[in-house]
Amino acid sequence: MKASPIEVEAPLAKVLQVRRSFPNASAMANVPKDNGPTAKKWRPRDIWVFRIIVAGTILTIGGGALLAFLVIGLPVLFIGGGLLIFFSPVLIFIATITSPIWIPVGGLILATPPILAGLSVAAATCLFFAYWAYNFFRSYKKPSLVDMQDGAFDVDSAVRQRSVD
Repeated sequence: MKASPIEVEAPLAKVLQVRRSFPNASAMANVPKDNGPTAKKWRPRDIWVFRIIVAGTILTIGGGALLAFLVIGLPVLFIGGGLLIFFSPVLIFIATITSPIWIPVGGLILATPPILAGLSVAAATCLFFAYWAYNFFRSYKKPSLVDMQDGAFDVDSAVRQRSVD
């Protein structure tokens, strides 16, 4: 049975020296590591297949929308418009007879959508703020020692550059 090698962490000075030589080391620390030969790599063929699938999906949805417009929308427009023109004298006659009721009904019809839209926007804004605040307070982390040392190094080098210039 083979013994696995023991990993020893480098001293802090050596770690800081390596981190200073790579300015984006803290950003690169979050990059997922390669899992060896089992890791799935994107090949150009895979990217082209992905593009074909996306383009096919977009064209299928667009073609379905166009077909629905031609099969459903145009007949409704022409038949409904023709019926509206044909029955407009009857509708105008009914509207003149029942006109006293149309003032409050029309007021409700005209006032309800803006009120509902305003309430919907207010609710969406409140939900977004609650989501943002939850994520803000949940993700707060105290700065680590290495991050503080990186920041001190950045400030030190910026001060040296400014004083030399």
